[in-house]
Amino acid sequence: RLDALKENLEIIKQKLTEREGLDQEIQILRSKSALNTRLLDRAQKAAEMKKVQHLQRENEKILVKCEEKQAVLKELDRAIRQLVDDRHAAVHPQWGELMKSGLERSRFADQVAEYACIYTSSVTNLRFYSPFKRFSSTHDILPHDL
Repeated sequence: RLDALKENLEIIKQKLTEREGLDQEIQILRSKSALNTRLLDRAQKAAEMKKVQHLQRENEKILVKCEEKQAVLKELDRAIRQLVDDRHAAVHPQWGELMKSGLERSRFADQVAEYACIYTSSVTNLRFYSPFKRFSSTHDILPHDL
């Protein structure tokens, strides 16, 4: 079971890396399209019809590529979401991973980390407390609590 979770996490990391590359390609295509649009405006003002036609064809090709890549990106996002959901379900069908919200640390994980850092920057700090000592963190008020 642990091996399956590790494998799942590796696949998620690979897909996220793939997503970053794809997103970068889309940004480059958008930049090229914006440049072509500016050049097209200049060519139209200068009445350079051959250049206008060429730039329009190039922009159409770029926009088609961009739409294709966006469709792939959307499918990749769905696949990543499914992998994350599968991971959460494998850990616990109701709660998922308590320390994660999607791929980020959960609020609970942040509270545990903050609490642990205060009292256990070194394990030897706990030697002054009874094994029965109950530690509790302060309750943070969130914006929706007001």
